[in-house]
Amino acid sequence: MSNETPEIEKQIDLPEPVSTSPSVPKKAWENWPMLFLLVAVGVSAAIWWISQNLNAMPKVPKPDFTTANSNVAHATAQLLKAVEDKPNSAEAWGQYGEILMAHEWNSEALICFDQAAKLNPKEMRWPYLAAILLEREDPTLALAKYDIATGLSSGYAPLWMRRGNTLLGLNRTDEAETSFKKALVADKNQPYPLIALARIAGVRENWKMATELLEQAKSVAPKNREVLVELTRSRMLLGVNPMLGQAEQSAILSGQRYDTMPDEIYSAINEQEVAARFAAMQADSAAAKGDLQAAAEGYVALIKQRPEMVRPRLNLASVFLQSGQAPLALTTLKEAVQLFPEDARAHYAYSYALEGSQQLEAARREREEAVRLKPDFAEAHFALAISAERDGDMDQAIQSYRLAIQSDTRLARAHLGLGLALQKQGKLEQAVKAMDAAVKLSPGDPVPKGYLDKAKALLEKNRP
Repeated sequence: MSNETPEIEKQIDLPEPVSTSPSVPKKAWENWPMLFLLVAVGVSAAIWWISQNLNAMPKVPKPDFTTANSNVAHATAQLLKAVEDKPNSAEAWGQYGEILMAHEWNSEALICFDQAAKLNPKEMRWPYLAAILLEREDPTLALAKYDIATGLSSGYAPLWMRRGNTLLGLNRTDEAETSFKKALVADKNQPYPLIALARIAGVRENWKMATELLEQAKSVAPKNREVLVELTRSRMLLGVNPMLGQAEQSAILSGQRYDTMPDEIYSAINEQEVAARFAAMQADSAAAKGDLQAAAEGYVALIKQRPEMVRPRLNLASVFLQSGQAPLALTTLKEAVQLFPEDARAHYAYSYALEGSQQLEAARREREEAVRLKPDFAEAHFALAISAERDGDMDQAIQSYRLAIQSDTRLARAHLGLGLALQKQGKLEQAVKAMDAAVKLSPGDPVPKGYLDKAKALLEKNRP
């Protein structure tokens, strides 16, 4: 809903000015020069106004919808028409940007959000969504847009969390801490600001404070996996050897992705994905709750309904792996690669299934294919580095680690892997530099710091 307040102009009838000098009537032809001048000025002003507005209004982005699902193409075309019909509507531009973002037309979505923000500078959503799109590619610009958004709405906790994480990526820890504190003020019923503050305390090696913050987070969310893992680690570093309960053991050993802070604005983007949305959400929800049988049944049904989609097959394979059915996962991913040979994600996922079945050479080939198809696929470059290092091909491993970092400068484990590989080659100064980057990108994680301390000690020992 727009926050714009229309201005009401009052027309006031002013009395005619009274002349203090005698009037001298002019002949009609004597007024023509002035009339011509006024017309000329008016035309020039109109031309200037039109040119300025045409320059200010960007060309409406139109991605290639021909390869998209028919439902996606139809929904997107409707919102595109709304922008073309009402080019001065911020909401039309914003909604069009949302559906483009939902279907990963990110550069086009960014144009829409920027234009929506120009048309309605009082609406927080547009700079916020633009910032999310920019987080990885240009974190400095993303931060500038987050700052605009916080100036418009200071009570939205996920905004402060995202801003804080962006600041951490820029090594601005004190400012990040302030942002996380504001997230906590905005929403005291979520553990995520407390987890973030605990990690900053860990970076400062204040494990007592970290533990206290995580205990508070556990009281808010006693079953949150991330809280349980971080609290266990913090207690150990504090010198406490805790007895692990079943929940803590499950959290540490699960390997599942951590939960994220609920974000209504960003969730609305996912809801724009109209292709088999409901079925996908049901299956995803079952998987998140640990109901693997229901998740598998949901993904199988979705594959039958939408055989042209690769994502349900990858998710089904993930469910098979979690439930200990590795052969079924391998078969599912092999079929995905055969049906979608140009999909880098399919090759990447298949490589891990092959690795799990000890088909290491085949796994490496799949990773090579993934980065060939998607040269900026950071995770695939990292996985390829692991394969190369296992094969003793250190030069290739180092090159792949560097490509992973080039594709995603915030991938901490790639920096750490590069550092360890360089250390094996005796390039200690370069190794320390890479490990230091990993430490800065992993606030509160003692593992990179431990390797960095050892590498520094080794470097000092080997100095002439």
